[in-house]
Amino acid sequence: MTTRPRRAAPHALPPLDALLEIVYQGVDVVRIWRSDRWMTTSAWRRTARYVAADLAKSGAREVEIYPCPADGETVCYGQRMWPEWNVRGAILEIVHPRREVLGHYRTQPRSLMTHSAPTPRGGLEADLV
Repeated sequence: MTTRPRRAAPHALPPLDALLEIVYQGVDVVRIWRSDRWMTTSAWRRTARYVAADLAKSGAREVEIYPCPADGETVCYGQRMWPEWNVRGAILEIVHPRREVLGHYRTQPRSLMTHSAPTPRGGLEADLV
């Protein structure tokens, strides 16, 4: 039994690994990480602008940032968009029997879960279970 090689449809995309190779050649991945690690709506928008600019500089045509309003109502790609979420600061610490910082947003941004609810003004104290 012999098989013929499959022919790609005239408008088919190249294989994913070929696309990623093109993207990584023209995009500063470290800059993406430095921005995205903050995990806020404003950081993700900044990252999108970086990537769009880098792709355009590397020769990509028709680069577009698709607007998905962070309003809690708009549906993009079948997903209801979360409301805008930005952070001023967050600290998680043990206060007894000794003080110990477990997570600090400014030094470890990923120590805060995206879309976490705020605590009351002045913070919150509870038993650690």
